[in-house]
Amino acid sequence: DYLFQTRGLRPLDPANARKRFDDTLTRAKLKSVTLHSLRHSFASIMLSSGASIKALQHALGHSSATMTLNVYSHLIEERMDEAATRMDALIRGVDNGKVVPMDRAQGNA
Repeated sequence: DYLFQTRGLRPLDPANARKRFDDTLTRAKLKSVTLHSLRHSFASIMLSSGASIKALQHALGHSSATMTLNVYSHLIEERMDEAATRMDALIRGVDNGKVVPMDRAQGNA
């Protein structure tokens, strides 16, 4: 079954779908956006909610995780210093159950 359909028989024509969407935004007094921007919003929310790249790849229908990373990697907020701190904690162990940032652990904070 089609999600957006004409009389349950065939998919909506893309131009008609876009027009209906734009009309709906206008009536609701919402900012004009494209249908495709909703896809990017969905991907952004998925990533910020902790979804894996593989889960996002599947949800978006991308052929590979590489394609998904090429498009959405800028949304992944991984700071190198935080990753290095976690790695250091795994190697050295933790300080009373807490991961201690390297500069504080060395007395430089």
